[in-house]
Amino acid sequence: MSRDLTYDLWLPYTQYEKHECDIKLKDGKIIKHVYPNAGKFQAVCGKTFHRMKPIDEKEVAYIMYRKYYLNDLCNGNCNEEKQG
Repeated sequence: MSRDLTYDLWLPYTQYEKHECDIKLKDGKIIKHVYPNAGKFQAVCGKTFHRMKPIDEKEVAYIMYRKYYLNDLCNGNCNEEKQG
Protein backbone atom coordinates (compact mmCIF):
# COMPACT_ATOMS: atom_id res chain seq x y z
CA MET A 1 0.00 0.00 0.00
CA SER A 2 1.28 3.45 -0.90
CA ARG A 3 1.67 5.92 1.95
CA ASP A 4 1.57 8.85 -0.50
CA LEU A 5 -2.18 8.72 -1.12
CA THR A 6 -4.18 11.87 -1.81
CA TYR A 7 -6.96 11.96 0.77
CA ASP A 8 -10.45 13.47 0.74
CA LEU A 9 -10.44 14.41 -2.94
CA TRP A 10 -12.19 12.68 -5.86
CA LEU A 11 -9.60 11.34 -8.30
CA PRO A 12 -10.22 9.78 -11.72
CA TYR A 13 -10.10 6.03 -11.25
CA THR A 14 -7.19 4.24 -12.92
CA GLN A 15 -6.21 1.70 -10.27
CA TYR A 16 -6.62 1.15 -6.56
CA GLU A 17 -4.46 0.86 -3.48
CA LYS A 18 -5.36 -1.65 -0.75
CA HIS A 19 -7.05 0.99 1.39
CA GLU A 20 -10.64 1.70 2.42
CA CYS A 21 -12.20 4.31 0.15
CA ASP A 22 -15.34 5.75 -1.42
CA ILE A 23 -16.11 5.22 -5.10
CA LYS A 24 -18.24 7.09 -7.61
CA LEU A 25 -19.66 4.89 -10.33
CA LYS A 26 -19.92 5.87 -13.99
CA ASP A 27 -23.68 6.34 -13.50
CA GLY A 28 -22.96 8.94 -10.75
CA LYS A 29 -23.89 6.77 -7.75
CA ILE A 30 -21.56 7.11 -4.77
CA ILE A 31 -20.75 4.03 -2.70
CA LYS A 32 -19.06 4.80 0.60
CA HIS A 33 -16.62 2.75 2.66
CA VAL A 34 -15.50 -0.02 0.36
CA TYR A 35 -12.33 -2.10 0.17
CA PRO A 36 -10.74 -3.18 -3.11
CA ASN A 37 -9.68 -6.75 -3.76
CA ALA A 38 -9.05 -8.68 -6.99
CA GLY A 39 -10.65 -6.09 -9.28
CA LYS A 40 -13.80 -5.71 -7.17
CA PHE A 41 -14.89 -3.32 -4.43
CA GLN A 42 -16.57 -4.91 -1.41
CA ALA A 43 -18.62 -2.87 1.07
CA VAL A 44 -17.09 -2.98 4.54
CA CYS A 45 -19.45 -0.60 6.26
CA GLY A 46 -21.19 -2.27 9.22
CA LYS A 47 -24.90 -2.72 8.42
CA THR A 48 -24.45 -2.46 4.64
CA PHE A 49 -21.74 -5.12 4.38
CA HIS A 50 -24.00 -8.11 3.69
CA ARG A 51 -26.57 -6.34 1.53
CA MET A 52 -24.25 -5.11 -1.20
CA LYS A 53 -22.81 -7.28 -3.93
CA PRO A 54 -19.20 -6.64 -4.97
CA ILE A 55 -18.76 -3.85 -7.52
CA ASP A 56 -16.54 -4.50 -10.53
CA GLU A 57 -13.79 -1.94 -11.00
CA LYS A 58 -14.97 -1.40 -14.61
CA GLU A 59 -18.00 0.44 -13.17
CA VAL A 60 -15.87 2.95 -11.21
CA ALA A 61 -15.24 6.47 -12.52
CA TYR A 62 -13.72 8.15 -9.44
CA ILE A 63 -12.12 7.08 -6.17
CA MET A 64 -11.60 8.93 -2.88
CA TYR A 65 -9.37 7.72 -0.07
CA ARG A 66 -10.66 9.02 3.26
CA LYS A 67 -8.63 9.88 6.36
CA TYR A 68 -11.93 9.41 8.18
CA TYR A 69 -11.67 5.63 7.74
CA LEU A 70 -8.15 5.54 9.19
CA ASN A 71 -9.64 6.59 12.54
CA ASP A 72 -12.34 3.86 12.67
CA LEU A 73 -15.05 6.51 12.85
CA CYS A 74 -17.56 4.77 10.59
CA ASN A 75 -20.97 4.53 12.25
CA GLY A 76 -22.06 1.51 10.22
CA ASN A 77 -24.58 3.48 8.15
CA CYS A 78 -22.39 4.84 5.33
CA ASN A 79 -24.63 3.56 2.54
CA GLU A 80 -27.96 3.64 4.34
CA GLU A 81 -30.82 4.53 2.02
CA LYS A 82 -32.42 7.81 3.05
CA GLN A 83 -36.12 7.41 3.82
CA GLY A 84 -38.01 10.41 2.57
